Amino acid sequence: AVRHDLGGQVVQEHRAYGAVHYAKPPAPGHYHIIAGDPGKGRLPNRNAWCVVALDITASPAEIVFFQMGNLGARSKTYKPYLDAYRHAVKTYPVVSPADVIYDNGGQQSGMHEVILAELRENGEDPLGNPQDFSNDMKHTSVNWLINLLRKGQLVMPELRLLIRQVTNWTLPDKKLAQDAAMTLFMLVYRAYY
Repeated sequence: AVRHDLGGQVVQEHRAYGAVHYAKPPAPGHYHIIAGDPGKGRLPNRNAWCVVALDITASPAEIVFFQMGNLGARSKTYKPYLDAYRHAVKTYPVVSPADVIYDNGGQQSGMHEVILAELRENGEDPLGNPQDFSNDMKHTSVNWLINLLRKGQLVMPELRLLIRQVTNWTLPDKKLAQDAAMTLFMLVYRAYY
């Protein structure tokens, strides 16, 4: 699924983890699914935040935006996640508000709702629909992802963090660094519907 000629740009790269921020401008007339996983942890550890946009109009479907963690920040703030989420929602058109989702399970349960409330207080009306992935949903997403990859229906730039997390994912996943993987699983699950 990894292709080096997709036309996007690596905005931020880390020598050990590769691209941690990748962006490709939206193509006219294309639609996307956007997923976010809030967190205040640091890369590459568990609970590092992640935002991904998947172009579902492209054939094959293509990851056009990926941003994860905040390698340079020492504070435990959600602002970098909020900025990336806001940017993705404003930049990449969706078919329906239901195509903007975020992880609402696990340790950060409820965190995104606080962020949405803050945005609304500032006069913004961001999209966002909670997803609490059960183990059955995770297994379904993994199987669908494998199916997409086998058929060549999903492409992405070289995102080593994402690839590493997906290939190392297993249940129980309580102690795994899996935020990028869960974000991709949410995208795949939504894309099938």
